[in-house]
Parts: sequence; structure tokens; C-alpha cells
Amino acid sequence: MPPTRATAISACLCTLLSLSCDGDRSDVSGPSRAASLVVHPFTAMLETGETIVLKPVIHDWRGIILSGRPVTWSTSDPEVASITSAGRVTAGRPGSATITAVADEERATATIVVLTPASLVEITPNSPTIVSGSSVQLTARVLGPGGRVIARVVSWTTSDPAVATVSVGKVGGRRVGSARIEATAGNATGATDVTVVPTSEVPKAVRAP
Repeated sequence: MPPTRATAISACLCTLLSLSCDGDRSDVSGPSRAASLVVHPFTAMLETGETIVLKPVIHDWRGIILSGRPVTWSTSDPEVASITSAGRVTAGRPGSATITAVADEERATATIVVLTPASLVEITPNSPTIVSGSSVQLTARVLGPGGRVIARVVSWTTSDPAVATVSVGKVGGRRVGSARIEATAGNATGATDVTVVPTSEVPKAVRAP
């Protein structure tokens, strides 16, 4: 092959390779679009007046997290749950609302449930006395505005697990002493003192003559 023709073919190949490489570099270094979007948490339960910040997580087609991307927020019911441009949700009246986040053309939702605020937690029996090694079942009644009983999840704690443990309201006496048992529902808390006594203080049954 004549040298002039070979040189021309080599130059064309180099030009084509250069264009191909430049194209590949632009694909890598160019801005990626959102390929997936999720919102954390995807569901939350709040009382009236409480707030929570939702976090959008955006991935590109390679699974790489994209940060600093603009996200547009909206709510299905602003009276139940309002949303700011920063993803902060404020609970309004009781009910349920869907929060939608949009980044590029991807969208994701989160469900916000607003509960009736708890005003008071009543525990029965009040100030029980139990024998070491035995147990007693406590019951918590949650009251809302106006003293109306409302259905709420209650969490239990004890001030001294060495004296008395508690699980789902069941108190177990471990050693002699006193412990304060608390039941919490939302922002309301009720408490009672449990006294654990030794077996020797238990009245013995008197047999009939």
C-alpha cells in the first residue's frame, strides 16, 4: 500500500477513535438523571402538632446516590399533614395523608397518619402490692380530649428493673422494694408505684375449726 494512502487511513481511524472516546467520556461525566426515588420513612404516625422530616434518596441508573438534587413535595391533604419544600411534615387534624416527592420524572410517596392526641393515661390497679416472685397485670386506659377513651399503643417502663420488671403491663416482683411503673402513649404518661414484699408478709389462710 502506498505510504500516502496508509497515512490517510491511519488518520481517519484515529479521528474515529477520538470521537468514540469523546462520546464515552461525555456519557460518564455528563449529569445523570434519577432512575429511582424512595422516601424515608415511608410511613409515620404523628400526633397533632408533631413534626417529622422526610428524607428522599435518589439513585441513578448505576445505583449511585445522587445528592443535591431538587425535590418537589406535595400533600394529598394539607389539613391533615402539611409539607415544606425541605420535606418537613407538620401534623394537623387526625386522619391520613399521602406525601409525594418528585425528582426528575421519578416519584415516591409516604403515608402520614395523624392520631388524636392523648391527654391522660390511667393505670389500674393503682399502687398494687405484690409478693417477691409473683406478678400482677396492669391495665392502661388512654384518654383523649374531653376524657374520651382512644385506641393507642402504650409503652411500659420501670424505674428499677432489679425490684420489678414490666412487659406489656405485666409486672414481675424480683426483690423487696418499690418501683415506679410508667405507661406512655404519645405525649401522655401515667404512673403507679408497685411495692414488692417478702413472702413472710403474706397473710396465711386460717382454717375453719
